[in-house]
Amino acid sequence: MRAWVLILLTAVAVALQGVVTPRFQWGAARPDFPLMLAAFLSLHASRPVRLCGGWIVGLALDVTSIEPVGVFTVSYGLAGLTLAVVRDRVFIYHVAVQIALVVAAGAVLSAALLLYRGFAWPGTLGGFAAEFWAAATSTLYTACAAPLVFYPLLWGAKGLGIPAPGYRARQGAP
Repeated sequence: MRAWVLILLTAVAVALQGVVTPRFQWGAARPDFPLMLAAFLSLHASRPVRLCGGWIVGLALDVTSIEPVGVFTVSYGLAGLTLAVVRDRVFIYHVAVQIALVVAAGAVLSAALLLYRGFAWPGTLGGFAAEFWAAATSTLYTACAAPLVFYPLLWGAKGLGIPAPGYRARQGAP
């Protein structure tokens, strides 16, 4: 993947998160465009980008947020690394699998952010149930919206410098 494409996609995801996401809010749930991009990079990009794509997206969020630097970098990095490890063991081109994988990445991300909030401000998680509910619904919302973002990106994979989707037969298969 070309570096300028990665920077452009990350900037668009961060901008969408700040500008468009509040318009798509449904209750406490909001789609997480940076998580969708981190998941896409972890599932479909080349190996170096696959391993550090979530970290790069998190770093961009850290630069634009008021949280201490490293909170989103570590959280999105863990979520992206989770998908990068699982990627070769599942069929990633089925919609149900993509949704399940984004739910898994969202669960890792939410757990990391809730742990940070619990340790950074120990007395403020009195509404832990509300925080957990908002994180869970946002994760499900993001996972259901992810295929709508993945398919246009896969359609333009060649221009983005992403290897085209390919199906490999197992060795020794007839």
